[in-house]
Amino acid sequence: MPPALYESCKANGMVLSATNVLEYMGRLAGLTDEFIVKLNPSSSYEQLEELALQNNCVIVEGRWLGKDEYMLSVSKTSELNSLQTANLFYETGLFEFSEPKFFIMNVFQGLSSIFGSSVELFQNYPNPFREETSIRYTLPAGIDGAEIQIFDISGKRLKRYTAGQSGTVVIKSSELKSGVYFYSLIIAGKPADTKRMIIMQ
Repeated sequence: MPPALYESCKANGMVLSATNVLEYMGRLAGLTDEFIVKLNPSSSYEQLEELALQNNCVIVEGRWLGKDEYMLSVSKTSELNSLQTANLFYETGLFEFSEPKFFIMNVFQGLSSIFGSSVELFQNYPNPFREETSIRYTLPAGIDGAEIQIFDISGKRLKRYTAGQSGTVVIKSSELKSGVYFYSLIIAGKPADTKRMIIMQ
């Protein structure tokens, strides 16, 4: 992991060691050499090909996830890793989202395993969204100090919302830029569950 990225993650309490292994959203995860992009409606596959060529990337044939979504692999000779390259691609404005691919090394056994079904974090709706989205959750009786926290794809925490006994947190697109984010239900400082959301503006 490059020193600047390591220090950034370390400052946010998300890094495990100075390698491509991170404690990411409460899970021990490894950063692969692949990342996923989705072209904007006004962008073309030819533009993706050109950008990939300029940045030592290869489009992995047959590895798309949906319409206009593609998997790319960063060359071993590149000075940038997949996280940095994904951010570079997104900043061109050609993509609705661009995010690195992680592999989960072990799943965090969080408070949801203690409280069982009384802790639940639901997928935000709508997702993707343009104006606002709702995140629903439930908590067991007697739990105080729970939060919904929003993270960018690098693991940097961007927003914190106090979570009551059960309810809904509404996120407005004006609070964040277009892109891919993760949100976690945090109990006693630990993530009980994490899900992904996409903002399209």
